[in-house]
This record gives sequence, C-alpha cells and structure tokens, in this order.
Amino acid sequence: MAKSHPVRAFVNANVYLGDGERAEAFATAASRFIYVGSDEEAKSLYARRGGELIDLEGAFVLPGIIDAHAHVAYGGAHVRNLNLSGADSREAFIAAVRKYAAERSGWIKGSGWTEARWGGAPAPDKSWLDEAAPDRPALLYRMDFHTAVANSKALELARVTDETLDPDGGSIDRDASGEPTGILRDKAIEMVEWAIPEPTEEETMADVRAGLAEAARNGVTAIHDISTPAHFGAHQLLSERGELTARIYARYYLEHARALADAGIRGVFGDEYLKIGGVKAFADGSLGGGSAWLFDAYEDDPTNMGIPADVVVNGLLERSAVKYDRRGLQFSVHAIGDRANAWTLDLLEKLEHVNLRENRRFRIEHAQHLRPKDIKRIAALGAVASCQPYHLAEDGLFAEKKIGANRLRSILPLRSLIDAGARVAFGSDFPVVTMNPFKGMKAATTRQTLDGRYPDGLAPEEKITLDEAIAGYTIGAAYAAFDERRIGSITEGKLADYVVLDRDPFAIEPHDLDKIQVLKTVVGERVVYEA
Repeated sequence: MAKSHPVRAFVNANVYLGDGERAEAFATAASRFIYVGSDEEAKSLYARRGGELIDLEGAFVLPGIIDAHAHVAYGGAHVRNLNLSGADSREAFIAAVRKYAAERSGWIKGSGWTEARWGGAPAPDKSWLDEAAPDRPALLYRMDFHTAVANSKALELARVTDETLDPDGGSIDRDASGEPTGILRDKAIEMVEWAIPEPTEEETMADVRAGLAEAARNGVTAIHDISTPAHFGAHQLLSERGELTARIYARYYLEHARALADAGIRGVFGDEYLKIGGVKAFADGSLGGGSAWLFDAYEDDPTNMGIPADVVVNGLLERSAVKYDRRGLQFSVHAIGDRANAWTLDLLEKLEHVNLRENRRFRIEHAQHLRPKDIKRIAALGAVASCQPYHLAEDGLFAEKKIGANRLRSILPLRSLIDAGARVAFGSDFPVVTMNPFKGMKAATTRQTLDGRYPDGLAPEEKITLDEAIAGYTIGAAYAAFDERRIGSITEGKLADYVVLDRDPFAIEPHDLDKIQVLKTVVGERVVYEA
C-alpha cells in the first residue's frame, strides 16, 4: 500500500471479523482494510505512517451488511408513496387512502397492506377504495406485491371488465355475478399497471435515493438489486457523481434480459460500486396471496394449488435460462412453493447437462417451502438458497391457515439447508418487509412470529446460530454475487465496508436483536450514515 494514502487506525473496538473471529483494532487506507488485529500493532502502524488514530471506546463493529435480495427503487417508492403497513383495520385502510388522496394528485399508488394484520378478515376490495377516492384511479399492492387491489376507476381506465379473461400466471377475483372485485393476482396486476403513466426520470431518481437512504440507515453497504433498465440508469448516474451509498449488483427481470445480451455482457461486469450480469425470473407467486405453487392444495382452499408463472407454463423461462446461462449470465428464479422449488431444481439439473459451465452460482430466490429431498438437491447441485429470514415473522401470521400445521416444517428450513452443506445468502426483499437485517437475524435465530403464536419458534428445530445468521448477511451474500474476495468480512485487502452498532449482538438475548441500532455505516472508508 502506497504511503501517500492516509491511514485511519481504529483501536479499542470490539471487531467481529466473520466466522466468529474477533479483533480489537483495524486500520484502513485507500478504501481498503490494511490491518486487522491488536491495538498495539494498530497504534504502531499509525506511528509509522501517520494519519488518524480513532478510539472507538469499545464499540461493536460488524462487516458491512449485504442485502442479497432487495428492490431499491420500488422500496424508495414504498417509502415515498402511500405506505399501508400500519393499517390494521378496514377503517384505518380507508382513512389512510383518503388522506393520501387529499394530499396528492394523479394515480393513488401504495403498498404494504395485508389482511393478516386485521385478523385475517377479507382482503380489501374495490368498494373500500371507491369509498375513499371514487374519482381517482388507485392501485394498492399487498405487502408481497403478488396481490393488488384496484378501484373501479382504475379498472375502467385499464378496461378490465367481467368479460376480461384471466391471464396465464395470474387471476382476477370475481364476485358471484362474475364482476371483478378489484383484487388482482400476479400477472393480472399488469393488466392495470399498463394504464399508469411511467415515472419520470426525476421520480425514479428520487425513488432510488430514498431506497439507498433506507439501506444506509440499516447498515446495508451492498445490495443485490432487482432492477429495470431505468433503475440501473439511476444507479449509474449516482455512481458517476460519486453519490452511490451502497455497492449495487443489478439483476434484470427476465423481460429485460435481452438488453444484457444485446450489450454483449458475459458474466458479472462492472466496478467496485456498480455491477450487472444477473437475470431474475419467477416460477410462482406468494403464499399469502394463494399463488405459491404447491404439490398439495391450500388448507383454506382445497381447489387451489397455486399459480405457476406464465413463463413456466409457456416454456419461456426454461428456454431463456438455457440461452442466458450459456452466455455466462447468472440466473435467479423466484420460487416460494414446494412445487415451484422442485421445478426450479429440475431446471438447474437441465442446465448442468446442456451447458458445460462451472461456477454458475444459480440462485433460488426465497427457497421458502422445501421438501427434505429438495434441500439435499440444493446442496448437491451447488445452488445458492437466497432466503429472507424476516418472512418467517410475517408469514407466520397466516401460514398455518394457508398450509396447515403439518406443513409448517417446510417453511425456510435454514438449519437443514446449512447442515446439508447448501450455500445460503440472506436478504430482506425490501419493500415487501423491512430492510432491517437485525430483525432478520432475530427471525433466523428465534423463528418467532409477530403475533407471538409460536413462543419457541415456528418449526424450532430449524433455528440457526447468530454466527450463521451474520454469515448469511455477509460472506454468504458476497458469495452469491461472486464478491467473496472483495467484501463480506473484515479482512486485510478487502474493501473497507463496516457498520458500528450500539451494542454487541452476542451479549444480548436473541429476542432483543431487533433493538440493535446502527450508529455508523461506512462504505469504502466513506461514512454514508451516522446516527
């Protein structure tokens, strides 16, 4: 390391390096860690090289958190638009919509509602929105973004009527007369989305900035973003300006994947702050929305086994996976239900046979409901299980109603995955749920749900240790993006990404992990958040 770069030596710290290892000091220069070890040696380095000597007064330091599954721009829009996550009744829902409509013009857009928060009563329908805003089109997403409710004005503008057929990979809920209720599932949501004006470049930039601010506040220093070309353009502009506050690995939705191929991108391409090279597709929907694709019927609807995605039904996902995998692009498939996960593993087995390629690091996004034999297949095939532990806390509110007590053990079997030798990476799925990684760590280590229904944890035998949970959010997530040599641990030579916390996570009870506060978030030596 050239002596011209100033040294920052941090002493009197409680530094968690990764894999359970600790140190009391570290030093950085030129955006990298250049020393990890003792106070004495760090002070000696400072004495020889000059720079800054910082006493952290015993503060706990964690490697920068890597969110392996988030939607930065959509998360920012969730923060900036109507947020219904606090609506716990019909009355609260309608009041929130009415207030938002009085303050904003144009379409009423928002997200975050779930019927589980008001005791599992019927989901909202168009009459709720018609009451709150009869003259304005509205489309409001359920927390999982796989179900949405539209009002009569929005359905009118989108020309969705009682004669409109269900699309492949989606469904329109209807009343006894066949009239749409306003509830749209998966691909059916797009039938209304097309009528909404495209966001301006300024709106997209504002959404991305808001999403990045949420990341920094939660100690997230790198994000595996699921992007559109417009979102990637916003990241690129921020990167050019030196304003990108997290390292971004962009993965395009399947419908935009051709843009990567046409650009000649082969494999993961980019620099230390912005990379691209992944494709994300869907095999099914969500459990809460009744569209996760299952082998057995839903407990609360014996006629329903979920909805395979349209690209599964028409073969496009399989054809695209073969084509883009051959070009060296990393493929990720959203799979929630056990049947969707089994189908996705069948796809990976086909890729293994038709494309001679090593180190593809195929990702199963969510891997939420797994049969025991498919847990073993994930490990044997070298797939990455990209999981979101906090979904346990939220989905536990309704999972037993949806799939029955006997199938609860299939939900995020993290202990079994790790014991089988599978690669796991953790993320948030923001804005579906909070980006707070410490809430995710609590869910992974306690498996407690928000309603307290399972005090010992939902399927408690699948709890993992705090070391394992942190690894999922650091080195495991780094591996999932081919980044384990650059980030994921506090190691000499790696990029200087770290988080300073207000307490030692190992010194508190697991059920208190969600009380941890981030004091400082640092990306490449640059402070991007400070409490």
